[in-house]
Amino acid sequence: MNEPIYVVGHRNPDTDSICSAIAYADLKNRISGSTRFVPCRLGAPNPQTAWVLHRAELAPPRFLGDVHIRVHDLMTPDVKQIKADDPLLAATDIMQRERLRMVPVIEGDGQLSGMITLFSLTDHLLNVTAPVASLRATISMENLVLALKGDLTNGKVDAEPFEAEFLVGVAGAYTFGKEIHDRDPASTILFTADRNDIIMTAIERKVRAIVITGGVRLSPDAEQAAADAGVALICTGFSITQALNLAKLAIPARLAAETGDIRIHRDMLKSDARRHLLSSHHRGLAVVDDDGHVVGILTRSDLLRNVRKQVILVDHNEDGQSVPGIYDAEILEVVDHHRIGGFTTDRPITYLCKPYGSTCSIVATLYREYGQTPEPAVALVMLSGILSDTVMFRSPTCTDIDREMADWLSELAGVDLDTYGLEMFRNSSTVADRTDDSLLSTDMKEFAEGKVTFSVSQIEVVGFEEIGERFESLLSGLEMMRERKGYLFATLLITDIVAGDSLLLYAGDTRIVRETGFPERAPGVYYAKGLISKETTVAPDADYREGVDPIRVLNRHMQKATGPHSRSRFS
Repeated sequence: MNEPIYVVGHRNPDTDSICSAIAYADLKNRISGSTRFVPCRLGAPNPQTAWVLHRAELAPPRFLGDVHIRVHDLMTPDVKQIKADDPLLAATDIMQRERLRMVPVIEGDGQLSGMITLFSLTDHLLNVTAPVASLRATISMENLVLALKGDLTNGKVDAEPFEAEFLVGVAGAYTFGKEIHDRDPASTILFTADRNDIIMTAIERKVRAIVITGGVRLSPDAEQAAADAGVALICTGFSITQALNLAKLAIPARLAAETGDIRIHRDMLKSDARRHLLSSHHRGLAVVDDDGHVVGILTRSDLLRNVRKQVILVDHNEDGQSVPGIYDAEILEVVDHHRIGGFTTDRPITYLCKPYGSTCSIVATLYREYGQTPEPAVALVMLSGILSDTVMFRSPTCTDIDREMADWLSELAGVDLDTYGLEMFRNSSTVADRTDDSLLSTDMKEFAEGKVTFSVSQIEVVGFEEIGERFESLLSGLEMMRERKGYLFATLLITDIVAGDSLLLYAGDTRIVRETGFPERAPGVYYAKGLISKETTVAPDADYREGVDPIRVLNRHMQKATGPHSRSRFS
């Protein structure tokens, strides 16, 4: 199956991010034929999103840890394999037939035991052509019969390997008698043709087996003598030379396989895999999973493949907020309602950015444009994304389009707009049960201006009393996060969705936040009347700094910090 196209929102996802990914992937699957679009998330759903998905009876989207290219994206899967006790001949047959340079050797339930390579095969076969009368190899009788395509006329097939000594019977009877006299009969295998005198001498010595070449059959008397002596008889149509070569390939594959640095993990990054493979003398390595099972082969040629995962970004457009490895991926589309950040693509893409209050509102308009009607569950999640991001239409980012789409979606979902909105916020406001770290990471976005960065997180409550006495610990956590990440400042916006006001918890240079004109209720805690959106804000109360946009104030300080040539991204 071809790799799907991933539809993914931002890190520390909020409801709009996850719901727009679900809805847009659904729309693309409806209109795009055979291409498969998969909604993804870059973190765990927050309590509000989890409640929405439960209400809609939808599973959370797939978690996408990164879009880096890894070994499993480049490897050749479903490779030919042989078992550890199979004859080496099985590997050579596969390598010749499939034009392969290596064949993994497995044992048990598919775990890698070794690798038959051209190097290991050459090392083994060089001894086959040695011009001596006797050769040695560790084989099994079972593999010998298989390799020779032989007919076992007497004796038994034993799968247990043993050290065999091959003896070629082409000399005269007297010379052969002297030759066989010094051999260990239990390990000797005679290769001969229609030489009854030599065969009877070998039977008298009770050799392990006699291979009769050229398709010749022994006389009944000779066969009986072999049976009485316990000598195995194998008849083959191959010549003596061919039979000797094939017999050497009766060795169990594991005994001829390389067992050193022959494996690589399926999840290794392409960059690491390149270094690992190029530093090896091998042309390729077996790819294994966590249990050591063979799942593919990675060759040096595979490293040259220009493989990139394809993604569609929703509810964000800045690399610092996107999936790790975004620059290794191919961005196909962006659907967003935020400021335009700083990333580039190597080809034109579809870029849809609307000044609406929610990305779900944009996706809803696209359903209409394509003449599609979402299922009730998808309509409900889109409605939830709109209500969440516009804080039930109280946000200054809210537009008539948001309200229009919300009305349409509520009808499709079969819910009352106001009743459902209040139910969603009340049921998902579980501040008291969450840790400080969890609250500080909720809908947290990182922004960059020149050489400095800062973060803004936001949580929503139904009344500030839900926070209780946690301001001091939350501010401490903000400061630790600021120091750890090297932010110029870090903020947490606590928004009362009923009153439509916020408390701004701030860690950093206080000169910046003081220019907003927000009154300080407690050290590091500022009351932001009418402020409910972290992306675009209304002016503070007229009693303080009428007409001042706090984000512009913060942005101006960014420019001071980064020098006169810094260009504003907020303005």
